[in-house]
Amino acid sequence: MRAVSVIVGAGVVSLLLVGCGPSEPTEPPVETPTAAPSATPTASPTVSPVVVAIPDSCEDLIPLSWVHSQYGADFEAIPITDGMGSADVEDFRARGGLACMWGLPASEYGITVFVAPRATSTDADQVALWESAGYSLGPDFLDATYYEHIVDDFGNHMTVWSLVEGFELKAHSPIETIDPILVILREASENMGYV
Repeated sequence: MRAVSVIVGAGVVSLLLVGCGPSEPTEPPVETPTAAPSATPTASPTVSPVVVAIPDSCEDLIPLSWVHSQYGADFEAIPITDGMGSADVEDFRARGGLACMWGLPASEYGITVFVAPRATSTDADQVALWESAGYSLGPDFLDATYYEHIVDDFGNHMTVWSLVEGFELKAHSPIETIDPILVILREASENMGYV
């Protein structure tokens, strides 16, 4: 009887062990092929160069809404007609530029901004002209900046000239500090595409 118990016990143990082992042989996992790195580089996106250009109108150069935000809602765009203003008006226009003015109607207070391709073949030549005219070197602003501050019977007058990517900008206002003019020249240059 003891032999039967050993045989039955061995059979039960073998049945229990059958569930612990692999029932069928398994194949090793198959790796999915991946694309190998290309030997030829892929083209990177091209970056378009920034193009600085004179806008089509004074409104595009300095929007009236921007002038209102800086100087007040009473300011208006004032067309500069032929014969009105200085010889600079004709000079800047003859070079394919703009001559723009904003101000308070029926007053002497306003701002003029002119822009055109520079009158000289290089920035260095333009700077030499400004220096020979006695203009003062301005702050480090745009490509080059010079200014003239005049006090006469009519009060203070500030004129600022700047170069940006081969263009000459000129701004004038009856004020005694340069900063407001630099702000308007920055707006003009950004609207020309200069960043």
